[in-house]
Amino acid sequence: MNKEQTQQIVNLLHEDYRDCKVQIIKSKSQFIKWKIVELVKLKSFAFIHRKYIWSHSKEVLSNEVAGSYNSKLKNIQVYQFSMLEDCKDLYTSLVLFHELRHHYQDKYGRLDRHDIEDDCNRFAWKMYDRYYAEIKNILEIN
Repeated sequence: MNKEQTQQIVNLLHEDYRDCKVQIIKSKSQFIKWKIVELVKLKSFAFIHRKYIWSHSKEVLSNEVAGSYNSKLKNIQVYQFSMLEDCKDLYTSLVLFHELRHHYQDKYGRLDRHDIEDDCNRFAWKMYDRYYAEIKNILEIN
């Protein structure tokens, strides 16, 4: 999935979901590069929360996490390197919808609710089902 396709998929959603930076990370080395950039941008936050950052990075590099939303930087990362090759682009769109929902929750002060993951999963599947034909068309999948 390229940047243009990613943006087209984001644009399927309401405008409340369109103001977040999205990065599709295709390799572990690209993830490490972006993590360094992120740490530099976050400075003191990164120092204070270094245990979380290290733990999260370990999970990502172990293919345990498919995506994340950073509420401090207002960006989403989807980790394609952790996905099976034959369904990578379709699964990326599902993860993208899930993480965009976290952005929405953050934007409207809902990140502290106990059911945020369930809400994101329901939303992601609902949008995936609703826009499946359009997603396949954007991704040029038969």
